[in-house]
Amino acid sequence: MIVVNMKHINVVLCIGLLLLCAFIASVANAGASVTELNVNPISVVQGDTLSISGKATPNEEVLLKSTFVISLPVSEGKYSEEFNGIHFPDGKKTFSVRAKSIKDIRVSLGPIMFLGTVEYPLDGPRKATSGIATLSISLPISVFDVAGEKDVKVYGAALDDASSVILTTDMAIKVTADKNGDFKLDINTKGVPLGEFSIAAGEKEKTVVQIVPTKPEPTPTPRPSRDRDEEPVISPTPTITPAIAPTHSSSQKTSIGPTSSPSQKQTQTPEPTPGQKQTPTPESTPDQKQTPKPSPSPPKRLIPGFEAFFASAGLIIVAYLVLALRRKRD
Repeated sequence: MIVVNMKHINVVLCIGLLLLCAFIASVANAGASVTELNVNPISVVQGDTLSISGKATPNEEVLLKSTFVISLPVSEGKYSEEFNGIHFPDGKKTFSVRAKSIKDIRVSLGPIMFLGTVEYPLDGPRKATSGIATLSISLPISVFDVAGEKDVKVYGAALDDASSVILTTDMAIKVTADKNGDFKLDINTKGVPLGEFSIAAGEKEKTVVQIVPTKPEPTPTPRPSRDRDEEPVISPTPTITPAIAPTHSSSQKTSIGPTSSPSQKQTQTPEPTPGQKQTPTPESTPDQKQTPKPSPSPPKRLIPGFEAFFASAGLIIVAYLVLALRRKRD
């Protein structure tokens, strides 16, 4: 009887080893089967949807894992953090937390149908080993699943000399690739803390740049420089040119520089207007008659006329006197 029992034990051990090897091989194949992983968008607003897609072996289960790491402050020897509204997808999944620099750790999860909020472990906080402890919950549990938005709280006692606790949170979800090897999963990021958020599938890994509270305002695009350059073309600034009034008299010749008054001699202006090039004034064309402004004739031209008048009058008077004298003598 003893020999028979030993044979049965050996057979059971062999079967167990074979199953273990098959499990390890399947895990290795699952990790190596993913050939492409895409995450969109790279930067996502907290609460928006993150789309994960890729390529794997057709009709095969792919394990997708999302991870974020945060630092929790220690207050009076305790640490705690609440993640409200974390989305748990339907199907097979594992939720785990790992904390460093702690004495113990416990997690509350809820609301769960008919149970409300559940504390895990059920028998109290889990003790840490060398300041590190990990809690893992595989879902669904027996006959019911945990899906939808749930509130998660992680808390416990920190080490005496710790000022902060490093907390790593993982959510692993299984999805099945279709007959073409395509897989896709949309994740709601509500409840995910701000900061970096990494996604992995098999050996492929992507990191979302950051989870942000609100959509960043677009940076105002400066107007192209050519717009500023084209402004003078659209509304050109008039070039300042000397305003030469057509005051030339009929006997006045065109002179270089601005027009002088009638009483001035025709001389060149000593200094041109600032910014004005010293160029000769264009000559008037014969057919372009410039009517001079009415002005009194120069005194020099009025004097010769009066001299002739007085001279003629004087000659008449002298002739009259001479004739008068002759008549008296006769």
